[in-house]
Amino acid sequence: MTIRLRLVHVALLAMLVAISGCDQASWYIDYGEPGKSLFGEYVTSGDDGSIYVMARRSDEAPPDSGLSRLRSARLFKYSASGIRVWTSDLPFPSPANVTRGLTVTDDGGIFALATDFDNTFRDHYYLTRFDADGTMLNQVEIYEEGLDSYYLDLFPDGDGGVFVTTFTVRAENGTEYNAVDRFHADGSFVERIVLDFAGLRRVGRNDEGGYIGATSREVYLFDDAWQVVTTYPLWRPLLDDGFRFFARDIRPLVGGGYIVGGLGRVLGEEDTRNFPALVRLDESGVIQWWRGFTELRPFGQAMLASVDAGKLAFVGQAYDPASEGEPFAPTGIRVHLLDYAGIELGLQTYWRHAEFRPIHAAADGEYLIVTGFTRPKYAGLDRERLYLQRSLPLQPLWP
Repeated sequence: MTIRLRLVHVALLAMLVAISGCDQASWYIDYGEPGKSLFGEYVTSGDDGSIYVMARRSDEAPPDSGLSRLRSARLFKYSASGIRVWTSDLPFPSPANVTRGLTVTDDGGIFALATDFDNTFRDHYYLTRFDADGTMLNQVEIYEEGLDSYYLDLFPDGDGGVFVTTFTVRAENGTEYNAVDRFHADGSFVERIVLDFAGLRRVGRNDEGGYIGATSREVYLFDDAWQVVTTYPLWRPLLDDGFRFFARDIRPLVGGGYIVGGLGRVLGEEDTRNFPALVRLDESGVIQWWRGFTELRPFGQAMLASVDAGKLAFVGQAYDPASEGEPFAPTGIRVHLLDYAGIELGLQTYWRHAEFRPIHAAADGEYLIVTGFTRPKYAGLDRERLYLQRSLPLQPLWP
């Protein structure tokens, strides 16, 4: 394995943003840069309420570059009231990088993950560390010859460092497995933990201790040493109930139990397309209920976040399935608020003609933070623009 450590100093750039909203606690931003497409792709928040957004910037590539687009990544920090604090660019050796993740550690460190490609089109990944003032401290490149690695998740290790989870394929024999790479708070590489199976889609810390993960068909509980403690089946029990489900996301719930997000469809119905869905498990892994959201786009991933004790927010891209010619044209960001029993408490549609990627619950547990981008085709713009909102789940900010 090759590990390269870079020390790079990055100048901070000043920008102007447009802020609208009902009050300082609830607001939205629609921000563009001249000549650039800007896509909000990852968002997280710190314990002080600060919001961090990693955006992908894109522009047309020169004809002789061999690339269709030139890509770069930019990190934004906003206060809880929507004021931009700083921006910082992430350096990469080639203009073909892809953003992969963003997290804030317990001590306030900021880690951003992105991938780049070598001339054999194999992924290298770069973990970049920033301090709270936006100064880039170092960048670690992880690459192992003969491996194709796909990066699934990035989350704090509870000691100031981070875990990066991967799905890896050995080029010489096609062997597949999941691995977990750990990094210290100073960004230095610690170890790679190879798991004896493949297929994890989402991994994170378990509020009960250890870690949790989900493949498309099962939930895994790990101890602190990443040994499997138990597994809970999803596929077969749901199939027996007439529902075909593919897990994509899992979160622990306040007070015990888990909520799993993914895609599913009801067996035997004429409309066979998949749609975003939720499955609720109790603390023993027994399925309590499942629910589908047929009005949300079936591709990509709807996101879920635990808002506060007893409530869930499930957010997806709404669309009009009956629309002629553009069946998946966005019609807004849809928020469903549910209790832990699966009963809907209300819904709200935000910002039409925007597409979103992740959702995150703010540190106070009350507000939702959503990032994404506005599509020129549907919004009358000439380039994609960064979109960011902070609001109560059912609070309307726009007409």
